Amino acid sequence: MKSNLLNAKKDNTTKEVSKKIDEKKKDIENSQNKKPIDKTAKKIMNMMALYNKNANKKLIEILLTVKEEDLIKETNAYFKSVLGTFKHIIQCDIYFFNVYRKYSSKKKIENEDILNYLNEDFTFNINIDEDLNSLIDIRKKLDDVIIAIVNSIEDFNISGKVIIPNAVIKKPRYHLIMHALNHATHHRGEISVMLDQMEYKNDYSNLMTMI
Repeated sequence: MKSNLLNAKKDNTTKEVSKKIDEKKKDIENSQNKKPIDKTAKKIMNMMALYNKNANKKLIEILLTVKEEDLIKETNAYFKSVLGTFKHIIQCDIYFFNVYRKYSSKKKIENEDILNYLNEDFTFNINIDEDLNSLIDIRKKLDDVIIAIVNSIEDFNISGKVIIPNAVIKKPRYHLIMHALNHATHHRGEISVMLDQMEYKNDYSNLMTMI
């Protein structure tokens, strides 16, 4: 009887050891099969966020030389004027990066309260669009917030979601963020055309030389 109990205990111990060995092997296999995070998207997103900031900085330098009546002069552009288009870029950046903020690993980002300056109808909920200087101040701070968010996202390949008029878009994070940065580039191009038409020299979009 005693011998049987000892043998049974020995068998149980052997099974437990074998089970632990098998589990360890599986853990090793899983770690070997796990794909490393692709850093290519991170490098590109960081580069584009910096380009976005530098392009806005150069644009601001030019806007400060533009007459007030030319800033608000109506054209055939979708958002009518230089100032209207500049404001639209800020509004959309606030909207998009308020969504993308949750992808960041940072607990706190300086001036991130800017991401809450937008109402549901896309109007500002504080008085920051009454003059160019107020918008410029927000633009500069917002660019640093964008860089902080993008730089602190570890994996850009995870799927994300953003709601736009009449659609819910589900794409990898890098795709969604690239859309926001490309959107800003598009509208800066519109501003460039308006400035050209009013004969203000401008050149603030050369990706190769600006970063």
